[in-house]
Amino acid sequence: MLASRERSFTRAVEDFDRVIALGRDRLQALVPGSDLFLVALVARGEAHSQLGEFGRGLADFNKALALAPNDARAYTARALLRVRRGESSLAFQDYGRALAIDPKNPVILSDRAALYASEGHFAKAIADLDAAIETYPDDPELLYNRGYAWFWRGNLLKALADYDAVLAVAPTMVRALVNRCLTRVTLNTD
Repeated sequence: MLASRERSFTRAVEDFDRVIALGRDRLQALVPGSDLFLVALVARGEAHSQLGEFGRGLADFNKALALAPNDARAYTARALLRVRRGESSLAFQDYGRALAIDPKNPVILSDRAALYASEGHFAKAIADLDAAIETYPDDPELLYNRGYAWFWRGNLLKALADYDAVLAVAPTMVRALVNRCLTRVTLNTD
């Protein structure tokens, strides 16, 4: 399975190489109003990152940002690469830049919240998740992640409320059910 996944990303890189080789001007002439060159650079960078080729991925993201310094997707993709490399402070900077461009983007907010939570900054994670949930109030992943952050912040009643909300919209989400059970057990043992 892993070899198949790696082959898929390798083939994707090869395809993106061909698209990028056409050049930005030619691609814009072929599809007016879109920047397929930029899209291909960022997507190839993501594929490189998945292959563990961080230097190549970073080069693609940097080139994309040199061409389009207000591209939130490129900053977010570069942030994810930096997370994988263990460069949290640089990842936070990229998430900040992406959110300066697209402040209500729930994907960026959720990704940054995950990084905050992984570093034990649960209050900041909750703030980002609150902002994302304003846009998508019934998103089970956002609610689940906030419940997780509330649990580790020590507010078990808010964690329980979020897990209840998850199960109201996604009753088959087993991990939410398990975490709700764990939260109830923890409430009864405190």
